[in-house]
Amino acid sequence: MSTETNELKVKPQTLKVADHLEKAFKFGEGGVAAPLAPEVIEEAIKIIDPNMTMKQIADVDNVRNILTAGSGLGFGRASATHLAKHKKEDQTSFEVKLNKDTIGGVYRREKAVPDGNGGQKIKHGGLSMGYTAVGGENKGDLKKVREHLAASAAAAAAG
Repeated sequence: MSTETNELKVKPQTLKVADHLEKAFKFGEGGVAAPLAPEVIEEAIKIIDPNMTMKQIADVDNVRNILTAGSGLGFGRASATHLAKHKKEDQTSFEVKLNKDTIGGVYRREKAVPDGNGGQKIKHGGLSMGYTAVGGENKGDLKKVREHLAASAAAAAAG
């Protein structure tokens, strides 16, 4: 466990979460960390916000999943209508910001996909959707943490 003071000038919660999780990480062959037990993450969340529950996080996940699927359906329907009127266009796309996250998609008139026999077949109306969650922008605490870890690694490599 780290005995660092807050030399990083990060939020005290950031250091508490780091100390908590540092103890929980166990590495196996090839340096791959073993999965953390759900209760370890629940405890880390409680450090950040004692009132936050895993149910609330699951509820947000559910909203995100429904929003992504509903956006895909609405976008796909609108795209099919648009492409029927604009024969020279092969695809449509959209992207919208949701706070720091992004939801977006691409709808293709035709898309080559595997046929299951080593070949390809043409699929009409191919939709690709994505939801990008920004877990931490490279600013604030995360930027300070990255700079600190880089400096520590450089010092260790030097001697």
